[in-house]
This record gives sequence, C-alpha cells and structure tokens, in this order.
Amino acid sequence: MTRCRTTSHYPLIETLLQSIGLGPFQVLVFLLAGMTYFAYACESLTFTFISVQVTEEWSFSDVTFAILPASTCVGNIIGGLIFSYLSDRYGRIWPYATCMGVIHIFVALSALSKSFLMLVSLRFIASLGVGGIIAIVHPMLIEFLPTRYRGKVTLLTGFVRAIGSCVTGGLAYWLVSNYANGWRYFILATSIPSLFVVLYRLLFWVESPRYLINVNNRQKAWKTLSLIAKVNRKDIESFTSREQFINGNHNLQFENFRHQKSQWSTQVKLFFKIFKAPYLKTTLCYLFIYNTQNLAYYGSTLFLPTLLINFGIDPYFVTFTGFTAQIPGILLMAIIVEWPEFGRINTLRLFSGFTMLSFFLLAFVHQSQVGTSLFIVFIFFGMVPINTLLLTSISESYPTNVRSMTMAFMTGSSSVNGVWLPFASGYLASLSNTYTWLSPTIWGCFFLVQLCISLFLKMETRDKELPDVMNE
Repeated sequence: MTRCRTTSHYPLIETLLQSIGLGPFQVLVFLLAGMTYFAYACESLTFTFISVQVTEEWSFSDVTFAILPASTCVGNIIGGLIFSYLSDRYGRIWPYATCMGVIHIFVALSALSKSFLMLVSLRFIASLGVGGIIAIVHPMLIEFLPTRYRGKVTLLTGFVRAIGSCVTGGLAYWLVSNYANGWRYFILATSIPSLFVVLYRLLFWVESPRYLINVNNRQKAWKTLSLIAKVNRKDIESFTSREQFINGNHNLQFENFRHQKSQWSTQVKLFFKIFKAPYLKTTLCYLFIYNTQNLAYYGSTLFLPTLLINFGIDPYFVTFTGFTAQIPGILLMAIIVEWPEFGRINTLRLFSGFTMLSFFLLAFVHQSQVGTSLFIVFIFFGMVPINTLLLTSISESYPTNVRSMTMAFMTGSSSVNGVWLPFASGYLASLSNTYTWLSPTIWGCFFLVQLCISLFLKMETRDKELPDVMNE
C-alpha cells in the first residue's frame, strides 16, 4: 500500500507563529470563534426547549416533531459539504461570514412561522449555515495558534459554548415556561448572537496564514503574519526577513500549484487520502467516536424535558442546571489536556468513562429528585466537553488543504444519524413513562462503546506541529 505522505508544508510559518506567540491578536481570533460557538449553542439547543409548546400549538406527537431536527440534520450535511469545500479551496473568510449570515436570517424568520411546514423549511435553510460553520470554525482557529497553546485555547471555545448553553437554558426557563407563545420569543432571542458574529467577522476580515501559504500566496501570508506580530507587539523582522519568507525555497514544490487549483477534482482526490495509510486507522476511530458522541449527546438531550417530567422533576430548571455543569468540566479538561500524562487521547478516555458511569447511575440508582438532578449534572459535566476535544483533535490530525473537508465529513456523518435519531429518541421518550431506566442505559452504552474505540487511538497531537499539505 502506498503511504500518503504529509509534510509541514512551510516550516517557517510554524516557527514564526511560535516566535510571535500568544497575544492580543489570538484573543481577537478566539473572540470570533467563541462568539460563533455561543451562537451555535443557542441555535442547536432550540429544539430541546420548544418541543412541548410546538407540539401543543399544532397538536401532534413527539414523533412528528422529530421531523424538525431530522430535516436540519440533512441541511447540516449539505451545508457542511458545500462550505467546507469552499473553505479549503477559496479560503476561510467569506464562507465563514456567509454561513453566519444564513443562520441569523433564517433562524429569526423561523420565529414567525405560520405552520409547522414553514418552521421546518426555514430551519432547514438555517442548518445549511450551521453545517458549514462547524466545518470551518475550528480549523480557522487552530491555524492562528502557536502549537503549545492549541489545546487550551480551542477547549476554551467550549467554555464559551457552555455559557451559550446556560444562556439558552435561562432564556427558555424565562420565555418558554412563562409565555403562551414563548417558543417564538425564544427563537427570536437565540438569533441575536449570530448577528453579532456576522458584524464581527466583517470587521475582522483576516485570512488564515496557513491557507495563504497552502495556495502559494506568500505576499498576503507575510502581510497577515506581520499584522499578527504588530498586534502582539513583536518585530517579525527579528525572526526572518520579508525577502527570505517570500522568495525562499524551503524545499517546497509549487510548480504544479496552478494546474492543481484549476482542477476541482484534485481537492476531492486529496480528501479521500484520509482513508489511506497513515490516516486510515485514525480516521475510522474518530469517525466512530464522533458518531457515538453525537448520537448520545443529541439523543439524550433532545427529549430530556420529557424524561425529567417522568422522573417528577422540573424539566427546565434541571436542564438549565445541567448546562451550567459544562463549565467546570471544560475548565478541567482545558487544564489536563496539555499534561503529558493525559494529552488528547487519555483525556478523551477519562471523560468518556465518567460520562458512561453517570448515565448508568441515573438509570439504576436514582432514588430522589436531588439524586437524579445530581446525576444529570454529572452527565453534562463529562459529556459536553468531549465534543470540543474531538473537534480539536480532529482538526489537529489532518493537513490544512483537507482540514475543513475532513471536519465536514466527521460532522456530516453524525448528521446522517440525526435524520433518524429524533424519531428513535422520541420513541424512547414515549417509553420513559414506563421504563425510566431505558433511555439512560442506552446512552450510557454509547459511551461505553466510545471508550472502547478510543483505546485504538494512537495519533496524539499534543505539542505536535500542524500538517499543512496532503501530497498527491
């Protein structure tokens, strides 16, 4: 079997990013990514809180309501495929802004829906942007970061996402539970963060230097790196000269670049090399792990209020409390993920095992409302940070010229499951009145599978340079 070789495409850029270090510019990039995840949290958790009122307003069952999240999963797949390709081929900037614009406009319009069909249609269009932005935001962020800070900074986006989840839960507790048409006000409120992201992205119009190098636009890459150094109060000329950066060969082979870029099929061929050595094992492991993670996360949260009602617990308050538990979980993960003893892989195993045990305890040990609420807190503490860790590890494992497409593949594969998952989750919710242990047991088994698969992961990315190019 021919091995697929990757190289640190332009070693000097790695050195420059390390030398410039972490500073105010990376804070600006982090704010963009953090605001994006805040907006994503607001959008993605909507269905958890509106299911009861929407089904009552239009008089249908939870299984019928499942058409709404299922249709958005289809949109996520399509949007991810389209915008990830555009991101890897034409840059991160304008696909990013376009995705967020689509999200804001159509989420806001969905609050005015006159029928369930209209609601489904508008949220489907919004989901095109959601699928695209999830494939772009993490690759964009890590491409601006020095190696030794990637884990902490990227995981802190999960912290902002957790705050977004808490705000979303708080808005639902205030609007949905107190007003007859509260779900409409709630949706309108959750569309506001994406508007701020669009405005910020338009002001912060800076392209990834790694992408610019990858398409051999060294002059723009130099301007971007000079801007980063200037904002961070560093003198880039003390590290290397403009002439050396732009004109130096550095063992690069760009003679076929223009020919390759003119062929759209080249990008697709490069992407499929993630299914060959040395990436095949890593790709399959992350594919199954990411799918089990998202199946368990969305399956357990989509109809969580229904399950909690069957437990005899206030669904909105406990769900809100659970969302707040994400914050200490993410902070703990951000600390240990850079420890040599843990890194990305062992941290994943630790949190997967903890979440698995929490689900099993919820299924079989709940004896009181306090105990049940505590187990919900444990579940969110361990479960939610895993998603951000996976986004970080996957982004770090693949080269710049296929990074967004690989992310779209991973997120899109889980969205395929989302087409049928809402129906299965709705059916489980209908059974929870009789079998309260069933749903938590099933989701706990998913994390057991995730833990077992993680034992086969070997590509640790802590303190490793980012690969920049997938060679033909």
